[in-house]
Amino acid sequence: MRSLREWQKNMSPGSFDRLAAVAEARRTGAACYLQQTDPA
Repeated sequence: MRSLREWQKNMSPGSFDRLAAVAEARRTGAACYLQQTDPA
């Protein structure tokens, strides 16, 4: 199991932002809305 800080070293900033938002939502019980754009 890795901490958020460990994941941050290996992820792009955008991907890490999504991961951090999900972690915060899980921690607080708040809703988290995610959108992935088409890479094309």
